[in-house]
Amino acid sequence: MNSFTFDSISKPYLTALKGSNRQPWAPIEWTYQDVPKRPGALPVQKNTRVRPLTIPVFLKSNSIEDLQKVKEDLAEWLIHDEPKPLIFDDESNRIYYAVVDGSFDPDEILKWGQGVIPFICPDPYKYGDEESLLLGDYPIRNEESVKQAHKRIDKIENKGEF
Repeated sequence: MNSFTFDSISKPYLTALKGSNRQPWAPIEWTYQDVPKRPGALPVQKNTRVRPLTIPVFLKSNSIEDLQKVKEDLAEWLIHDEPKPLIFDDESNRIYYAVVDGSFDPDEILKWGQGVIPFICPDPYKYGDEESLLLGDYPIRNEESVKQAHKRIDKIENKGEF
């Protein structure tokens, strides 16, 4: 993995390292119901949890002072209130929607830094490019009619207390 783009921005000072935990699917938990006199259980409900993504990164700078500015720029770039598109260079046809969840405390050696950026994807799925299908300019006509029974819709309001 070389790097990633977050909120349509990538940074030249950041390199993503190997060791990311990008799982092939989001975490799934099942609820089961035991049935008397039957071995095992029946699946009742599937719950897809949020997807955590921890990305090990390497930060490059010109000096220890510059490294502090790089970390400030990193925070300005990554901290948002809403999930933003996250695209990895080695998986450029997939989009995750993520926010930073947790802290970033890089190990600093001279003018470089190394640490782990903790992302979380509230929407646990990854998405591909949207595709459109144009079928042509064919008019659609409805030349038949169907009789339908009358439907009655009543609106009931309760202005009293329960």
